[in-house]
Amino acid sequence: MNSLPSTRSPSVPRPRVLLLSPVLPDATGSGIEQRAHRWVVRLAATHEIDLVVVWRAGRLPRGADEAVRRLPVRRGLCLAPTPRRRHYLACALTRALTSLATGRAGAFGPRPEWAFLTRPARRELDGWIGTHRFDRAVCFRVQMLDYVRRCVRLGAVPAEKVEVDFDDWESETRRSLAAIFRRRGLPGRARRLEWQARQAARLERAIAETFGCIRVAAPEDAAALAARFPRVRVAAMPNGPAALPVPLPPVAPAERRRAAFVGTLNYFPNEDAVRFFAAEVLPRLRAEDPRWTLIVAGLGALPALQQALAACDGVEFAGAVADVAEIYRRAGLVVAPVRAGGGTKIKVVEGLAHGRPVIATTHAARGWGLRDGETFLRADSADEWVAACRRLAADADLSRRLAGAGREQAARFLPLAETTAG
Repeated sequence: MNSLPSTRSPSVPRPRVLLLSPVLPDATGSGIEQRAHRWVVRLAATHEIDLVVVWRAGRLPRGADEAVRRLPVRRGLCLAPTPRRRHYLACALTRALTSLATGRAGAFGPRPEWAFLTRPARRELDGWIGTHRFDRAVCFRVQMLDYVRRCVRLGAVPAEKVEVDFDDWESETRRSLAAIFRRRGLPGRARRLEWQARQAARLERAIAETFGCIRVAAPEDAAALAARFPRVRVAAMPNGPAALPVPLPPVAPAERRRAAFVGTLNYFPNEDAVRFFAAEVLPRLRAEDPRWTLIVAGLGALPALQQALAACDGVEFAGAVADVAEIYRRAGLVVAPVRAGGGTKIKVVEGLAHGRPVIATTHAARGWGLRDGETFLRADSADEWVAACRRLAADADLSRRLAGAGREQAARFLPLAETTAG
């Protein structure tokens, strides 16, 4: 645990906001780290930020203190609590009892990603909060609820001034994942996710009844949540890069049959998407034209996925890359065959922003206001994917039109965009 000093003194007093995050905000990191960074950028424009970051691995990563000092925050607190087995058991017992008593509240765990407020962490947080008071608090991800509830209990911020950013709509995300597992013949994992979805729905209702605002990534999710919970304000803040990247040169003829997939590869919906394209789409394309290839880039690929991709003809596994622009530069099109998960897909708007035509599932395209045939091509079944890929490869004018219109659409979301429902 480590408390960081103030990084700057404001010349003009501004409202103070408490931002609680389970990850270090990083504009070049994973999707969740990029969203945390978007919060820092958004809040820094109007507020003085006090930042609490909680790592769940039990120890701070190297360089964490210095990374937080480089952020535009007034104060920072880094915590790395080490939960014991009793914390998971207590979480399960509390959930069971509150669910029986009220039929609504309770954490959808015990889950490894939950940021447990252990006794040492509570002492550190209480001392750091002290007599400080905040005009607003942002709880980034529901995993941080124990911490924001403690801040409310200390009187640091009123509950109605707390905004809880779900990012993904947790209950619906788990239902969509359960459907994928059922299709893959894994009913046990599907049932577990369906149970988690029910617990998440209870937690979401408790949040809506307690705090002042809910935020999600996808406008479609915001509209559905606003209809379900009319008493709470619901807003959408789409994911995406911190800024619009420099446009890449147009697709060269030799690259028009080179597809790229960029994403966090230890996230199951991304793994499922890559396996689907590599096993059910790419072989059919290569049977007609062996120039078709797929570049797969991203963090966290498990050995089983790497081995599966190595066995597929025409697949280049790039893994983690320092600069994703180089992947997009080499690609003639960007594919997003994601069939489950939540939120908005950074890979879609990132591909559009780099000036590459995008083919995406209905699920992957949600939240960006895209129009099939105008700003991207939609494909859901394997037959539709093969047809869309063939169409782009054969029509250079279509490829250029989609790339130009897609980048213009991405520019409407970058930098930060927000919509409010309800």
